[in-house]
Amino acid sequence: MTRLNSLPRGTDKHGPITFPKDHLPGMRVPKGGSSCSSCEYLGKDKKTCKNEHFIRWNGSNVIPAPIDEYCSDWYEPEEKL
Repeated sequence: MTRLNSLPRGTDKHGPITFPKDHLPGMRVPKGGSSCSSCEYLGKDKKTCKNEHFIRWNGSNVIPAPIDEYCSDWYEPEEKL
């Protein structure tokens, strides 16, 4: 599996993002520790992700664990007004 810190990054106007060495762009977390249920990319079936970066990284659109137990870092920061 590819680690987040080795994925190619384009111009990042929000500055560098750092994570622990064992962190992955998508990983199982303790029950309730996920934001998938509030993500705009969550499929209507609540088992798939529509984010093109996640699909490319994961190899499919299927979220590999329940949405309240899987965390993925494909969120994008909002512009502050």
